[in-house]
Amino acid sequence: MTEQPEQPAEQPAEPAPRPASQLLKYARSRDDQSFTWRIAAAMMVRAREIEFYELVPSERQLVDWTLDNPMVPNGTMVNFVSTTPTIAANVTITANGAVSTEGIPDDDIQYVVNTVWPKVAASLFESKPPSTTTGHSAARTA
Repeated sequence: MTEQPEQPAEQPAEPAPRPASQLLKYARSRDDQSFTWRIAAAMMVRAREIEFYELVPSERQLVDWTLDNPMVPNGTMVNFVSTTPTIAANVTITANGAVSTEGIPDDDIQYVVNTVWPKVAASLFESKPPSTTTGHSAARTA
């Protein structure tokens, strides 16, 4: 009987990488500078194409801000765009933690910027009534 060569012990298979959570995608997409630049570019396109006379004052102020600050990412707009589920669905996070937003179509970014323009404008430029509490303490007392 011939002796069979000894087979190496099977290594346990590495578990398949789990898909990144939506919340992690929301947060990490903001780290991708090309993504924030694309949002800034979409804001410039919107500001140039929007019918100024149809806007409420806060939306006009956002147009002015965008035109005065070309290609400067607006944190509020980046927050709104990055937390849109259809945008986050196209964000990939590799096993080593690198983030890629290249899979997000420009048209999707532009659509979200156009859609949330009134909300972002209101958030940035409409006066808010003074709060009776400050900071995070309001959330703790609710």
